Amino acid sequence: MTEKRLFGAFEGAMGKGDFADELYTFAYNIETTLIQAGAKPGKDYTYLDLVKLAEPYMRDKMQAGERIEVVYPAGEVL
Repeated sequence: MTEKRLFGAFEGAMGKGDFADELYTFAYNIETTLIQAGAKPGKDYTYLDLVKLAEPYMRDKMQAGERIEVVYPAGEVL
């Protein structure tokens, strides 16, 4: 059975370097970690919690101008 998530996988394409897609990707990966640790969506964390947790990673990535390897929750990455 697939664990319920707040940030699900994309069926369409995502773009590397697209701010919204990158932020979503960080939030998705953080949620994966929380679920692996036993957290329950809506009970232990919210959408806003995930975005707030993702923000420092986005800021650091943008400031450093470096690529951080992440798993994109999409069937295709452009």
